[in-house]
Amino acid sequence: MRLVVDELSKVAASKDTTLLLTGETGVGKEVACRLVHSLSRPAGSPLVVVDWPGLARESRGESALRT
Repeated sequence: MRLVVDELSKVAASKDTTLLLTGETGVGKEVACRLVHSLSRPAGSPLVVVDWPGLARESRGESALRT
C-alpha cells in the first residue's frame, strides 16, 4: 500500500496533469483521486467525481470528460 501512496504522491507533484483512474468496483479509485487532489497544486479547487455507471449514455460520459 505504501508503494501505491508513493506513486500517487509523484503524480500529485506533477504540473498540469490530468488523471483518470479506472478499475473494479470497490478498489479505492475515489480514495486515490482524493489523495492525489489533496496533495496536488490545485488542492483548493473543487474535485469533480464522475459516477460513470450512473451516466445513461456514452455520449454524456464523453461530454463530462471534455468539460
